Amino acid sequence: VTGSGERTAESYNGESQNAALLVVEYTTELPVYQCADGIDNDGDGAIDMADQGCISSSDSSEYGNNECDDGIDNDGDGLTDVADLGCINLAGLDETNCGDGICGAGESWQSCSLDCAVPQCSDGIDNDADGLVDFPNDSGCLSEVDDDEADFLGNTLRVPTDYSTIQAAINAAQDGDMVLVYPGTYPGDLIVSKRITIASNFINTENQQDITNTIISGGNDGFFVQTPIGEPMKIIGFTITGTVDGIDFEGGSSIVKNNIFEYNTDDAIDLDGSSESIIENNIIRNNGDDGLEIRLHNYNGPTLNIIVRNNTISGNGEDGIQLIDYPGISDRVFYFYNNIIKDNVYVGLGLMDNGDTTEDYRAASIPEPIYLYNNHFIGNSYGITGGDNLKAMNNMVIGTPNIAFKNVDGNSQISYSLFWNNSVDNSGSNLDTLNNVNENPLLDINLRLQSGSPAINAGVSIIEVESDFDGTLRPQGAAYDIGAFEYSESISP
Repeated sequence: VTGSGERTAESYNGESQNAALLVVEYTTELPVYQCADGIDNDGDGAIDMADQGCISSSDSSEYGNNECDDGIDNDGDGLTDVADLGCINLAGLDETNCGDGICGAGESWQSCSLDCAVPQCSDGIDNDADGLVDFPNDSGCLSEVDDDEADFLGNTLRVPTDYSTIQAAINAAQDGDMVLVYPGTYPGDLIVSKRITIASNFINTENQQDITNTIISGGNDGFFVQTPIGEPMKIIGFTITGTVDGIDFEGGSSIVKNNIFEYNTDDAIDLDGSSESIIENNIIRNNGDDGLEIRLHNYNGPTLNIIVRNNTISGNGEDGIQLIDYPGISDRVFYFYNNIIKDNVYVGLGLMDNGDTTEDYRAASIPEPIYLYNNHFIGNSYGITGGDNLKAMNNMVIGTPNIAFKNVDGNSQISYSLFWNNSVDNSGSNLDTLNNVNENPLLDINLRLQSGSPAINAGVSIIEVESDFDGTLRPQGAAYDIGAFEYSESISP
């Protein structure tokens, strides 16, 4: 910008006098912002403030909040944005470079087997030479992430046949053994420090009655667990009720599956310390505080993977799932998918910080990676609050009295969502407004999609989510469906 200004001498000495004008020539270079330069910088057909990537006219990039355009080394390989081999251009959503030999944040064996080892129960190989391959075909596989296909070879300690109490059997067990519990009601406050399997007879019968009739009741914790990281201990097929916390994990690896948690006065499941877990196929309902409470205590080391999938989490007195942050960034990654998170009093997924658990909807800026895929959020007071590195895709958020997504910002991305009957869909979150649905999802009484639902074929493919809540393969149509269930003419009414 070029111009001139003039003043009389009076302007400088305060006296009135005749004087020549003082003429000042000046030149000022103003910055040119992509969101105000009249150019389609990212090639998407939209220019300046008409581009969804522009937050304001002083935004320096039309690309939006992408990992390849944020100035951050998201995958920890020492390279940033387009200098990273994982970025083709500034529009790249994910800096992760599959093939660099590093199993970084955002990578998994599903998305990059070149960098992340494929577990035996998903590698397509008959590792134990029994003629059976992978989960669920090989009986030695408890899940697709189980890294040991070999059939269970430990001892079986039966309760009450061999031992009168579960704790006596746990005390006698060695790593690799199974404590098999027959129907009955047993006291809580069970202490576990070994890599063992504790299961009801459901593990043999797959009869739901073995879950409802094998009950852990009372005590401060149903189970108190602290084991080393590595081969997981397993808790399978119980009803856990009437405790303070159903299971309190203070460290180690675990699998928690096919259980019912109800009417515990505090949380159904606590994950504290250096704990990682696969929590799947559970019913977690009507507990006094949170369904799951996960504290991000200080931890640095091999990445802790917390996988929560195919659960029904409903009617809990505070949050369905609560993450509680502490100072610093820990080596953890979270996956939440195919869950029904419904009618929890406070938040479906609530993020807190500074070690605080009393929910106040602060929407904490937790930096650890959180992947939120194909979930139903229904009737929670708030849907999802907080997160600075949260990727949400194919989620359905409906019937929220307050805010569906609150302050899911920073490096977070929300896309391919269905919103319906919420008071507010979005407040302060990084929402891609081009690929969402704002229509009645047409759910039946079992929350499945009905014919004609706008959620059908409205999602995006996600390699980690190969099947739905019921085990139906995705996709059944031209694309993934939004929400926990995939519509199929052969299985849907």
